[in-house]
Amino acid sequence: MDEFNQLFDNFSMLIRQLLNDLPALSKFAQPSVWPKVQKTTPILCLRPPNARGLPLTTLHHVFCRFQYESSRPLPMTTETVAVQIAASKLCLRMGEAFKNEAERGEAFDECVDGILEKRNANLNPIRPHIMARSTGV
Repeated sequence: MDEFNQLFDNFSMLIRQLLNDLPALSKFAQPSVWPKVQKTTPILCLRPPNARGLPLTTLHHVFCRFQYESSRPLPMTTETVAVQIAASKLCLRMGEAFKNEAERGEAFDECVDGILEKRNANLNPIRPHIMARSTGV
């Protein structure tokens, strides 16, 4: 375990050094910077395709848990089938170009009919409000 900890400390130090040596983020937009950096110390974003890093599931337990939970089979109930059908409809329809948000909302309602309650189109949009604070003056 001590050997692993030493390797991990060295790895962490190299990552920090690498991050410090990279150009400022705003410089990456310059055509002369991106290709040069990607050849020497690539950002692991699959551009180019061989610029890949560790699998997300190894970086934090929440990613591992998500992958595990998302790969578990769903219980086959009437509700599950209805939700899967609604999800399929949403995938097919929501990528379309709509004339306005009301039309998009109507299409959404059609897709989730029977799954979710209808949204109330007459409601005012939610707006943030600022709560007054007492200053004690």
